[in-house]
Amino acid sequence: MSKRNIFIIILVIFIIIATIAVYYAFFAKTQSEPEVQVQKQAQRDIVDTEIGQKIDVAGQEKVIVETGPPTEEEVAAASHEVVARAFVERFGTYSNHSDYKSIEELIPMMTSGMANWVEKTYLPKLRADYPSDAELYKIKTMAPVANILKQTESAVEIMLSCQRTETKSGQENQFLQDIKIELKKQGNNWLVNAAYWQD
Repeated sequence: MSKRNIFIIILVIFIIIATIAVYYAFFAKTQSEPEVQVQKQAQRDIVDTEIGQKIDVAGQEKVIVETGPPTEEEVAAASHEVVARAFVERFGTYSNHSDYKSIEELIPMMTSGMANWVEKTYLPKLRADYPSDAELYKIKTMAPVANILKQTESAVEIMLSCQRTETKSGQENQFLQDIKIELKKQGNNWLVNAAYWQD
């Protein structure tokens, strides 16, 4: 079995686990609310308990709101964000002394067009600007915030806000930078079709 197939299988398992975790995180919250309601029942002077009606809780007026489990779209969006974060943090973290291996290892997560651009344009430029035998140059990237811009059954656009630390000439420089990621569904897999660092 090729490295690409193994990587895709691991990625699919990761997405399934993340999806289940997100679903149960939401579902468990909705299941625990009735228990909380019962515990606080003795403290309440309930006027009307229909959904959308007002109740008096310890002298404060509240509105009862019905919540339910997440929709399929919400679960899918959470899964896409997990995939995008994992990709961006590795795509944006590299070192010339490792010859940019962290980026090469991401190729199984890319469409053929994206992989072709990385191999023939992006990596050659990085290696020309910062050769492996030159002084240390590295960037570390964290992507704590992700926002879905567009989502269909076969494509997703996500904007991620990144915290980056660049080490060059022995000096560290921290900065913020956004990146737009396009995911494309191919068969049962979601692959990165494009990545655009924002100015």
